[in-house]
Amino acid sequence: MNRFLISVSFLCCLTSISTAQDKGQIIDAQSVIVDATVYLQGAVIVHNAEVNLKAGENVIRLSGLTTNLDPSSVVVKATDGITIAGVSHKNDFAGASRMSSLARAKTDSLEDARFELEGKQALMAVYNEEMLFLQANRSIKGSDAALLVEDLEEMADFYRERVREIKYKSIELNQQERDLQKLVQRLTNELNNMGGLENMNRGELQIRLKAATAGKKTLEISYFTYEAGWWPIYDLRAQDAASNVELTYKGNVYQRTGMDWENVNLTLSTGNPGIGGNPPVLYPWQLYLREEYRKDKGRAVYGYEQAPSRQQNNYDEGMMMMDIAEVENAVIRDVMVNTEFDLVGKYDIPSDGAPHEVENQRFTLPSTFQHLTIPKLNKEVYLTALVTDWEQYSIIPGEASIYFQGSFVGNSYIDPATADDTLQLSFGRDAAMVVKHEQIKEFCKTSVFGMKTKTTRAYSIKVVNNHKKAMKVVVEDQVPLSSNGDIEVDVEELSGGKLDAETGKVTWELNLEPGATKELTLRFSVKHPRKRPVANL
Repeated sequence: MNRFLISVSFLCCLTSISTAQDKGQIIDAQSVIVDATVYLQGAVIVHNAEVNLKAGENVIRLSGLTTNLDPSSVVVKATDGITIAGVSHKNDFAGASRMSSLARAKTDSLEDARFELEGKQALMAVYNEEMLFLQANRSIKGSDAALLVEDLEEMADFYRERVREIKYKSIELNQQERDLQKLVQRLTNELNNMGGLENMNRGELQIRLKAATAGKKTLEISYFTYEAGWWPIYDLRAQDAASNVELTYKGNVYQRTGMDWENVNLTLSTGNPGIGGNPPVLYPWQLYLREEYRKDKGRAVYGYEQAPSRQQNNYDEGMMMMDIAEVENAVIRDVMVNTEFDLVGKYDIPSDGAPHEVENQRFTLPSTFQHLTIPKLNKEVYLTALVTDWEQYSIIPGEASIYFQGSFVGNSYIDPATADDTLQLSFGRDAAMVVKHEQIKEFCKTSVFGMKTKTTRAYSIKVVNNHKKAMKVVVEDQVPLSSNGDIEVDVEELSGGKLDAETGKVTWELNLEPGATKELTLRFSVKHPRKRPVANL
């Protein structure tokens, strides 16, 4: 009878295994991150997984992925003979133990710090109880209601020494508690930033596929996540004002996917998937009259309403479908709507949410140096480098560290949006160039002619070159513009400066010899109705 029951159980087990295999038993596979294309906000992560497949249907499960991946972006590629039937995504809330190595180490440190903090707090409670006990028993009497002086002194000494010891221990414990609380808070913040506490649950992909033959196969799985990004930073270096500028293009890369990127191929892209991929729509531009009333006169004034502003893209579009260039540390690919930098070598980017600096490329920019000063706003002279044909270097807005003659000068900001055909790079203040901007009082006056008032303003600008070689200096100032037909502006003297009538900017281009001083005069007058003073003159 027993032999019969064993045989039946064995047959049922075989039937169950056979049925599970026929339906496609789930195969847990391990994957390795091999590539990451990082955008200004977001990243495409590529995994490779090797799996042993049987002929026919298979279900592959990949665990330990980021929970914040975009399911619609998942792409699975396989070798010949494999057909992908479907992919599903879910978050594995039971996988709390699968954390990045750095997150696990920080979690362990956090648990140790909390345990030590609890111990200090417990010891502090014991000291507090002992202090209450001592205070409650300060009234001491002998058995015959008489207390010897020696006994009193002995008890007083004991009480004093013990209270002092408890007070000192309390101060020490309070300091230790504060330090441990700071440590707990810091570790908690770091884990939250890297997703160690909030994202301990892991994402999971299940891939259903059909294999023509059994054997070990390689799958490539890619998906998009917003838990990564980068921003550009630059180094600008020049040996002197006669040399070209060396631009080092770098990136600060961060990620908090919960998975450390180890020995991966890294690509930086200037694209931003967070910005919609659809072009804007140009609607009809219709003009119409709008009636406005002035409260002081009650008269209607008619005019045109301002036309709606046009939508613009945030980033310039590429000029070629696929233009490839090789530089020292990266291969640049212009892929129609953005630029990608394929960095040379392998990179490690831990999942800590902190920026990690990588170098993209280095360029030598053909440059022309000149000095620029706007003494009306700032009585400093700045050394600047002018770069033409700068569009080919795929520069986007970012902070720059400036080095001149081997020394760090300061920080600047590169903004190509403010440039036209020439990009101006600032190399900081030049203390050897001096500029003064002063009002010429004898020319500054106001006079009345009938119903008109005339106000004259005059300024002296002095530029001194204290270098031992000649320097080119551009000086900028301005004259006011009239926004009303009743206001007349008359430019009386410019000392050879060029006036832009549309902006009111006045520009002087000077070539100063060593030790030379150049003095410029800017004078203008403004006429306006006598009873209507001009604001901000």
